[in-house]
Amino acid sequence: MAIAEIELVDVAPAEEAEIAQIFQEYLRELAALDGRNIPAGMPFDYPSWENYWDGTPGRTAFWIIIGGGKVGFALFRNLGPGEWPTVPPPIHLAEFCVFRPFRGRQIGSSVMNFLLQDFRQRGEILVWNCKQNNRRAEKFYDRLLADFSRQTDRDWTYEKSEYVTEIETMWRYVCGPI
Repeated sequence: MAIAEIELVDVAPAEEAEIAQIFQEYLRELAALDGRNIPAGMPFDYPSWENYWDGTPGRTAFWIIIGGGKVGFALFRNLGPGEWPTVPPPIHLAEFCVFRPFRGRQIGSSVMNFLLQDFRQRGEILVWNCKQNNRRAEKFYDRLLADFSRQTDRDWTYEKSEYVTEIETMWRYVCGPI
């Protein structure tokens, strides 16, 4: 399937309520992977959510736009020196979601390829985590990165490692220049 031009457009402050509602459904979907059934209307707490709207530097929320319509969102944050020893520290793709009606159409792959190519061209490092029990996402990222690395001119690499938090064990993906 050919994908129209991909755009990442800042979520406007006036759209915070819209993305917050969508984000709550996204968090419910992730909770279901852990066997938790969170009733609709019961809000989730997301650490640092307010930082995306209060002007905190290094926090950016984007709509993923294809063909003029919203098909998902991405939240980015700058990692600080305390979280990452290299200078400059990488950008963390904190959350990435393609809306359900658009899944299975190569949109997620196209958007991630777009992001990886952009970071590769700028010589920057992109990092993200994936819940270990999210097998579908893990397979998606593994396949995507294997395909993407075959397309590069040996100037780019990725690493997948285990990342243990207080709550769960995740996969951490680190992608960047060699």
